[in-house]
Amino acid sequence: MATFKTYSSVCTTGIAFPRSSYRKPKPTQAAIVPSFHLPMRSSEVKNRTSTEDIKSLRLITAIKTPYLPDGRFDLEAYDDLMNTQIENGAEGVIVGGTTGEGQLMSWDEHIMLIGHTVNCFGGKIKVIGNTGSNSTREAIHATEQGFAVGMHAALHINPYYGKTSLNGLISHFDSVLSMGPTIIYNVPSRTGQDIPPHIIQTLAKSVSLAGVKECVGNDRIKQYTDNGIVVWSGNDDQCHDARWGYGATGVISVVSNLVPGLIRELMFAGNNPALNSKLLPLIDWLFHEPNPIGLNTALAQLGVVRPVFRLPYVPLRVEKRIEFVNLVKNIGRKHFVGEKDVEVLDDNDFIMNPPMVGAHWTSTEDIKSLRLITAIKTPYLPDGRFDLEAYDDLMNTQIENGAEGVIVGGTTGEGQLMSWDEHIMLIGHTVNCFGGKIKVIGNTGSNSTREAIHATEQGFAVGMHAALHINPYYGKTSLNGLISHFDSVLSMGPTIIYNVPSRTGQDIPPHIIQTLAKSVSLAGVKECVGNDRIKQYTDNGIVVWSGNDDQCHDARWGYGATGVISVVSNLVPGLIRELMFAGNNPALNSKLLPLIDWLFHEPNPIGLNTALAQLGVVRPVFRLPYVPLRVEKRIEFVNLVKNIGRKHFVGEKDVEVLDDNDFIMVRRY
Repeated sequence: MATFKTYSSVCTTGIAFPRSSYRKPKPTQAAIVPSFHLPMRSSEVKNRTSTEDIKSLRLITAIKTPYLPDGRFDLEAYDDLMNTQIENGAEGVIVGGTTGEGQLMSWDEHIMLIGHTVNCFGGKIKVIGNTGSNSTREAIHATEQGFAVGMHAALHINPYYGKTSLNGLISHFDSVLSMGPTIIYNVPSRTGQDIPPHIIQTLAKSVSLAGVKECVGNDRIKQYTDNGIVVWSGNDDQCHDARWGYGATGVISVVSNLVPGLIRELMFAGNNPALNSKLLPLIDWLFHEPNPIGLNTALAQLGVVRPVFRLPYVPLRVEKRIEFVNLVKNIGRKHFVGEKDVEVLDDNDFIMNPPMVGAHWTSTEDIKSLRLITAIKTPYLPDGRFDLEAYDDLMNTQIENGAEGVIVGGTTGEGQLMSWDEHIMLIGHTVNCFGGKIKVIGNTGSNSTREAIHATEQGFAVGMHAALHINPYYGKTSLNGLISHFDSVLSMGPTIIYNVPSRTGQDIPPHIIQTLAKSVSLAGVKECVGNDRIKQYTDNGIVVWSGNDDQCHDARWGYGATGVISVVSNLVPGLIRELMFAGNNPALNSKLLPLIDWLFHEPNPIGLNTALAQLGVVRPVFRLPYVPLRVEKRIEFVNLVKNIGRKHFVGEKDVEVLDDNDFIMVRRY
């Protein structure tokens, strides 16, 4: 992969980001206007479309976003792709979806591309903007912007990576359904969480729900069609049978970027198993690596887009490129988009954007020695802003109880619900107030390599001691893409890599970590797969922290883990320190397991947020899509505190059972 060109090799001026002052990097801006607010007014009717119009669409293409060598959008190539879709009978397009790499766009780019598509093509094809997010706030704001620039409908994913409860799912979708026609997208292999049919049936009471893009399979599709809910297959390999055997309205397709006419025939011309069988080898090839890697490679080989990849995506290996040429010949070049001969591109034909940057070197040895790192909670004021007074109290409690490090803005700290402004500010605040007493590890990871680079530069610029980096979640990449992604940030300073496939949808295999361990900046791994995986690392001299509170005792004393990156230490920091420092203690571990089981009854940080509010150490304020645990679980927590002993928990107030109306749900902040 070293032969791939980077942006710096094709541009006369490099990219530099000043480290001397704190500012938010431009690519991570949250919206097209500075305030990120452009509410839809009742008089705003530009390109409005009824939900019924969306329900009738049979072929919707998840359109590819092509790039120029500097990484900007190639709108000339994009317009050619759009015209090809229209000429071949596609009825709708998803703009900025997974296939279109919305996960690698700033919101500025996202809304601009939706607006461009509406302005140029909105009279000929339905434009469905992917304005979903794992942050309810971002989803609301982006959807307002999307409808304001004229999109006909919105596509919304359930909150990925930062998973919520089923009640939280309903609240999240309810927050956007009122704005206009909406398709809900269920793809648990990417989000790590299935949307159960009964949730969809509840949401179907809204007149704005056009239907569901369903990737679980055709039996699930049948459940919806039997109940009168419109559904599109999200799986190209199953769409023919879904349409003609299970009642699906049509398909939201990736392969139609390549052979739109054949996919239209598959959706419009009746049952055609022969054509379906003819296309299956192409579809299998297309998804050999996570989408959109295969599509990007194929379109470049067909000569319809430049061979430019935004990291963490990288091209398919050369043997797969050769295989694609043969597939085109077997199906027939005339059925594919473009007019050039298909060709096998060399590695050095491809351009990777952004380049590898950064030179902020720091020793990693101090990070490697940490035994108790708390993934610190972020508390809020009633208006949704940070409650820094409560945050500082939480930080002081961690220091007083012997925590050696904190993760700022991680999953537990709800970094997934923060703007990058908030993120970097909180890291800087933590360093300035507590950096001399505890190691500050900023979660500056992202599923966009560009965002990860910029945020990590900013984090080190404001003084963080190390960075925490996740593998690209939701918009998954190949194993080579993982290496390129992490290589892009490892050069900046001490780094912990975080592996949690239940959230990202993709495991980081040990051989990838062993490759990355050649970097002097890799401090170690936060590992959530389990203790057998931890043993693989410790046997090979790689530092590892358990990411599972229920397994951390055995990981530390039986499998060689250095320590734990803990959630439960937000509640009982002294007991977790004892568990990590004082030697094998199965009795204490057993005492804590019921609390840990309770804490993770719903996806983290729901239980923690509820518990800290009941202890009176934070206000009972939740940023959606998170909602409190049910009242029976709150009662259970009171009993757990009594069983373990109130003195072991943070705060000084009596624990209490809060009522539903004590909690504040914040959508805008």
